[in-house]
Amino acid sequence: MNPQWEPVTSDPDAKRVWRKVLRPIAKQLRNHAEAMADQIIERLDEKQSMTIDDLGVEIQPGSVSAIVRQLVDMLDTGAEPRELELPPPVVADVQLRARQNIPLAALMRSYRLAQDTLWGWLFEQIMGTPPTCTEADQGLTLQLTTDWLFAYIDYASLAVEQVYEQERDS
Repeated sequence: MNPQWEPVTSDPDAKRVWRKVLRPIAKQLRNHAEAMADQIIERLDEKQSMTIDDLGVEIQPGSVSAIVRQLVDMLDTGAEPRELELPPPVVADVQLRARQNIPLAALMRSYRLAQDTLWGWLFEQIMGTPPTCTEADQGLTLQLTTDWLFAYIDYASLAVEQVYEQERDS
């Protein structure tokens, strides 16, 4: 499967690194997706980034799991982050937050904290790549991962803001 994200499609070294390093890391994350979702939820609880009532508690884990699974699928395939569509559990959670009058800033902070948690895990995996991975490949992997994850979170954030504002204004 060839990546569709332009920075990878236009550079043979990036394509090779994506296939050789990032796809295996994505597969590993797929195996740990639920644990990663739990780690993100713990981080959000620690930082108290959102005020959650009884109704919201049931939706948030499904929403976090859905976004982690989507991220894994897109990372694995090298999908273009600008083409993401929010998973239905995420849309439902964002709509609920808007109806609960949870400030958009608090919701967006949760995405930044999730990104930080995911990036920390990805960084550890990249730095722990086998010795057969050259330093140059490791550096390129770090750059690609950083750029892709920031693009993903940027577009996911824009989509969340749009859903939130539509629900709030309805």
